[in-house]
Amino acid sequence: MELDGFHIFGALQAVMGEDNLFFLLGDQALDGHGRTLPAARLLEGGQRLQQSDPTAHPYRLVALNGYKEVLAFAWAYNQENLLAAPVLALLLGLLTFYLRGRSGSPRSELARAMAAREFIPHLQPVMDKQGRLRGCEVLMRWRHPTQGMIAPNHFIPLAEECGYIVPMTRQLMAQTRDYLVGVANRLPPGFHVAVNVCAQHFKNQDIVAECSDFLHAFPGQDLRLVLEVTEREMVDADEQTRAIFDALDELGVLIAIDDFGTGHSSLCYLQMFHVDIIKIDRSFIKGMKEEGPSRHIVENILDLAHRMGLALVAEGVETQEQVEMARHYGIDYLQGFYFAKPLPPAQFTDLLTSATRPEPSRRHAGVSLLP
Repeated sequence: MELDGFHIFGALQAVMGEDNLFFLLGDQALDGHGRTLPAARLLEGGQRLQQSDPTAHPYRLVALNGYKEVLAFAWAYNQENLLAAPVLALLLGLLTFYLRGRSGSPRSELARAMAAREFIPHLQPVMDKQGRLRGCEVLMRWRHPTQGMIAPNHFIPLAEECGYIVPMTRQLMAQTRDYLVGVANRLPPGFHVAVNVCAQHFKNQDIVAECSDFLHAFPGQDLRLVLEVTEREMVDADEQTRAIFDALDELGVLIAIDDFGTGHSSLCYLQMFHVDIIKIDRSFIKGMKEEGPSRHIVENILDLAHRMGLALVAEGVETQEQVEMARHYGIDYLQGFYFAKPLPPAQFTDLLTSATRPEPSRRHAGVSLLP
């Protein structure tokens, strides 16, 4: 007999008749419905027990004790430890809070980096299916004074956990706005700027004011701001959130669902909010070249987007073959290392300069622009 991974020696498996199976342990018995009863009761009426073949009845029991039973047991046998447990838990919590907030902790490093404005924008080009520059996605990088450039996957989750992601994004948008104002005359018509946001950004109206400030820096210019909603945390569809989405829509801010198809709420967002753009995750783009699930998923996403009037962006485009597949399926925009990695502002300015030249085919700083 095995109980929650432990073998209980001396337990007797017994059967009565054809259908009743009992487990005997000491003077107690467990029947097939999980009820316990004294073993002596099994012998009432002269019934005879027969030991069963373990290969014929391979039972495994899993112990799932409720907290009430656990507390009752602990109080009966170890009151001192039970009383000490919440005190120790409180002390451990206070110690953790202190360690996370002390100088040199990851949390304090984020706060220090924000004050020092070490979080900077890198811009990855977004191309249309003819290979023309149409926009960019703004990606955060950490320019650490001793560790160099740190990729976002090493600090964004912590920033979200600590509640710093909102002020960090505010800084990033301000830096991006100031940079783009300086190169506004080089931006192609309809240029769109995409910024990543998460559920925390929709907790209050600040995001509306920040988007308004961003757009007002480009009076009379055909520039579009896109908020790419990530799915690490579900966005609540309450009245306040809906009001925020409505206000953003009135400003002309576009909403994109990032990494569509990989999160837990992609389809829910399409139903709950006004969405303008779907970004197809790189994992599906990578598998498009072969007949199989990835291609079928992309085909269904395309059909869904066309029926709902949504624009499509292919993420993670890395090969000429993927470019041709995206063109074949009529995907509107393409983004990935095939065109360029995320670039610091100075290099993106060079890209803007080359993209506005009249030559139909050109290469600049390793960036491939399709003819």
